[in-house]
Amino acid sequence: MGMSYRAGQFLHLLTAKRKREHRRFVYEILDSSMVALFFRMSDSDQSHSVRVFQTLVDQGEEGDDLLRAALLHDVGKSLHPLRAWERSLVVVTNRILPNQVLKWGQDEPYGWRKPFVVALQHPEWGAALVQQEGGSETLVTLIRYHQEHAPPNIGKDVQELLERLQTADGMN
Repeated sequence: MGMSYRAGQFLHLLTAKRKREHRRFVYEILDSSMVALFFRMSDSDQSHSVRVFQTLVDQGEEGDDLLRAALLHDVGKSLHPLRAWERSLVVVTNRILPNQVLKWGQDEPYGWRKPFVVALQHPEWGAALVQQEGGSETLVTLIRYHQEHAPPNIGKDVQELLERLQTADGMN
């Protein structure tokens, strides 16, 4: 990802606000327990998730699990919210010291390593939250693997959904 792309992401992060028009389709796509999870996320994560959702809709996607995953893929970050500078620190450090970021991300989400832990572990946390609220196996799998390669046993259909989610996420 180029610097102008990352600068745009940072600008979105700083200026994100909850928009009323987002509420309408969030309530249409998600059931009440999942809506509550969505609104636990920070304004910037909600805004990002809505952009991922809209990208998929603009591409003609209609699958419930894929669209729900677009809205909820970063819900694990709500357990340990990060400031804008912490998110930026992860992005910059990952470009310079990617192996070190992976190592630091294996720790507990406290102290100076917190941003790296959240960046690495939020997909698993989000999958657990959605599973606790009764999310489908496909939805939980999409959230769990939205940042990485999924194991080969997830099935071709889910793998294809995951690739579309990852592409839309990467664009936003």
